[in-house]
Amino acid sequence: MIRITFIFLVSGLTLSFTNCSEKVGAPLSYDPPGATNTKSKRIQSQKKQTLTLGGVTASNEFDGARMNAIRMLKATIFQVTIAPENAPINMSPWYAFKMKSNREKRIHIHMLYKDGKHRYYPDISNDGLHWNPFDSTLYKVWPNDSAVLTIDLTPIYTWIDAQELQTSAMKKPSWHEIKCY
Repeated sequence: MIRITFIFLVSGLTLSFTNCSEKVGAPLSYDPPGATNTKSKRIQSQKKQTLTLGGVTASNEFDGARMNAIRMLKATIFQVTIAPENAPINMSPWYAFKMKSNREKRIHIHMLYKDGKHRYYPDISNDGLHWNPFDSTLYKVWPNDSAVLTIDLTPIYTWIDAQELQTSAMKKPSWHEIKCY
């Protein structure tokens, strides 16, 4: 009896793994019930641009970027504005931009959010591919839900973002795209 049960169990498992192309089910939504639905809202595109202010260059001209505006408040203080594609939306403002300076220079970046608040701990990269957590001693979240990053810029771009970039060009296959052979 145990042997027959074991054979049925192994046969069932074998059959379930041999047809990987069969759709198991659609992925579940990340948003919980009652979340804000923005499907009927107009999308506000960001302007892709590279700006130089006081010898510091900032850019959002790459896949996955989000930086809606930048202003120079003082020679070493810059304000980066992050706005959602539409609002109201969940409180997960995405940011990704790169900066450089014409000479080595320490600056402070004040992260200002429109229709949101600072949520993601920044990552940093020198090439947009290999990422490290931002130095916690150079990072401060303010009570008004903004943040300030202190960064040493060089003539080579430094990439700053909410999480390691995962663009469609870098896309890894999802669970339902994996094929069995």
